Amino acid sequence: MEKSFGKIAYFEDRLEYSFKTITNIPKTSIHYDTWDSAPFKRYGEKRMPQFKSKELENLWMYAHGTSYKGLGLHPQQLSRLLRKYIKESMEREYSQFTRK
Repeated sequence: MEKSFGKIAYFEDRLEYSFKTITNIPKTSIHYDTWDSAPFKRYGEKRMPQFKSKELENLWMYAHGTSYKGLGLHPQQLSRLLRKYIKESMEREYSQFTRK
């Protein structure tokens, strides 16, 4: 009686001239149709990470297209928040160049 291997792949390395058969490949959770073309994107979908503060969450949402009205902020509030974040980021990035 012949042993069943489940899914099998054949790997061929043309640079090293080696071949390997891979067996018992686990199923994937990705749905695909082997007879249809697959859409590929250069970048995956951006998901909002968990932020420690509401300010960072608002900055993320604004950077990804939400308006200041959609954030429930006054334009001056958003301006202060942006300046604060830019200042902190630049000081952190360029701290080695500052004079003491």
